Amino acid sequence: MSTGQIALPGKNGYSRAIVKGDHNNWAPRFGFAYSATRRLTIRSGAGVFYARRDQNQEVTQLAGNIPNTPVVIFPVISASATVTPPVTINTPLQVAPSDPTFRAFTPQNPVSILIRTADFGNNPAPYSFQWNYGMQFELTRDIVVEAAYSGLKGTKMVSRVNLNQIRFEDAVAGRNLQIHRRFPNINNAVGLDAAISNNIYNAFNLRVEKRFSHGLNFLFNYTFSKNLESNGNGSSAWSQNGGTTFPLDSYNLLKERSYSPLDVPHVAIFSYAYQLPFGPGRPWLNGRGPAGHILGGWQLNGIFSRRSGFPTDIRSSRVAAANQMFATINVPDRVPGQSLYLPGKGVDGWFNPAAFTEPVQVRNANNVPITLFGNAARRVGRGPGSVNLDFSLFKDVTLYERFRLQFRAEAFNLTNTPTFFLPSATNAGLTIGNPNFGRLTSSSATGRQIQFGLKFIF
Repeated sequence: MSTGQIALPGKNGYSRAIVKGDHNNWAPRFGFAYSATRRLTIRSGAGVFYARRDQNQEVTQLAGNIPNTPVVIFPVISASATVTPPVTINTPLQVAPSDPTFRAFTPQNPVSILIRTADFGNNPAPYSFQWNYGMQFELTRDIVVEAAYSGLKGTKMVSRVNLNQIRFEDAVAGRNLQIHRRFPNINNAVGLDAAISNNIYNAFNLRVEKRFSHGLNFLFNYTFSKNLESNGNGSSAWSQNGGTTFPLDSYNLLKERSYSPLDVPHVAIFSYAYQLPFGPGRPWLNGRGPAGHILGGWQLNGIFSRRSGFPTDIRSSRVAAANQMFATINVPDRVPGQSLYLPGKGVDGWFNPAAFTEPVQVRNANNVPITLFGNAARRVGRGPGSVNLDFSLFKDVTLYERFRLQFRAEAFNLTNTPTFFLPSATNAGLTIGNPNFGRLTSSSATGRQIQFGLKFIF
């Protein structure tokens, strides 16, 4: 970044690895369990855990970078829109420049290739500090209640900024042309990956478990959590509904602090199995008469789950792009007093269009309109949650002393409830002003499935 040239291993002061090594990773762990009383147990632990940096082209897979590997430029084609082949077997291949200095290009005739690189001096292995504290209490002989708190602090995670974006104050002062960019010979983004991102996760978990007795067992879990991140989304692999790996304003990363794309505030799961108290070996109708055989041997099973939706960005099509700030995305302004969501939100409309307006424009020193960045927060909205119920009914029939036949009727998504989700933030459905803004057009849940089976047990 300091020279504007591609670094070569073993040259110009760089090591053969180019990226500075990280050799002081120490990962201690500590945990304990204490039986405070005959029924109460306390457990706690903490530790440091390291991970690899996100693996992606040009940043960690340096062998795939230019000038080692040429980039072939090929026309964009599609099965629906391309009628005449844009190339034939006799068409010469166009190859992107492989000169590390880009000296053949000028601001008037720049090269248009996306550059992504690592901060060679600040790319250590990311790590997290994790801790937990829990209490487990024996409510009755076969019921255990457990309450636990867990936390995680992620540190030195990689985030990407666009160094070829022009600062807002420079654009207002009239320095908003290609020649004013940090790398004027490159007419595209220049992404820098550096270990500048952090995240914090806190969660409360309640668990109630009944071990099998009197024909019944169940397990209930509820988690309330919050997952926040700062200075960006940590890694391009986490983008989910973000739709981009670049921040809104590379010179104001405070706007990137928000919910993680993996933030799910509420998750509740309840599973059970219950043997009906009829038939041989059960409290009622335990004789071997017809009623006992018909009504006996039945078992009900189920798994019910419910969770919150995932967060997402809302976009504006008014982007401060070429001849403004060379930004890549923008968000709208919020309208005070308007709810983010429609009163009867559903598949035909989830977000309230009246809650957003296009960001305003100002005139710079050269009387050129400059679009401001919107004030809507990162991942300002949240999509629909999910509800699912799986249910099964078993019937055991004793054939002989050592042989049983089990009939099984199983239903997955018994209530036939779809799980809708929002499209990526780059989709027009999450761009204000679009006729389909906020509509739910996709579902991740399979419809109700029913199956029957016979199981021979011996």
